[in-house]
Amino acid sequence: MSYGTWRSVATLPRTFVGLMNDELSRLAAKYEGNLPDLRSDSTLLLGSDYSGEHDDSPYLVFSFLMTTLESWSEWEPRRQSVRAVHLKDSRRMSFKQLRDRNRQHALGPLLEAANGLRGLSLTIAVNKKCPSFFAEPSPLDLTNPAFMPYEKWKPSVLTKALFVVHLLGVLLAGLAAPRQDVLWFTDEDSIAANDDRLP
Repeated sequence: MSYGTWRSVATLPRTFVGLMNDELSRLAAKYEGNLPDLRSDSTLLLGSDYSGEHDDSPYLVFSFLMTTLESWSEWEPRRQSVRAVHLKDSRRMSFKQLRDRNRQHALGPLLEAANGLRGLSLTIAVNKKCPSFFAEPSPLDLTNPAFMPYEKWKPSVLTKALFVVHLLGVLLAGLAAPRQDVLWFTDEDSIAANDDRLP
């Protein structure tokens, strides 16, 4: 079943991605135009960022941005103009370093510019007390030949990577159109720590 811009995804009941699909279906049905229509563009851009792996954080946090190449191209000059005024050097914008005065001054204008993007921003926090992202404590059988390309990965990192891919898969299945190109930009964390971790 499809509600406007969200195409309901076939998922297993009582799973995280199943609940996510149900909630997005409910929102799309109740609030028309609440989700962006990204199907008319030829190329989608996906960005993902992760935090919370340090010991004192009670949550693992997964953030995703889904937009189109056309919308990004319209936003890029606005982003560059903000940087030209507030971040003239090559420093990165970082919430961890918002004590820096230049970053503080840039935050509002950057968020205002980003608000013009046609897309979806989604953040999910998972309590670390949750024993697994999946139905079983560990869905991985690293002795299975299918997992040979991942034999050097830590099981926790591979499980995290599979969870991220599941989430992205649901977003694409719900919002994308057939034959759209997809470019994925991911944070340089444990799941993309080096070239061996990239396809």
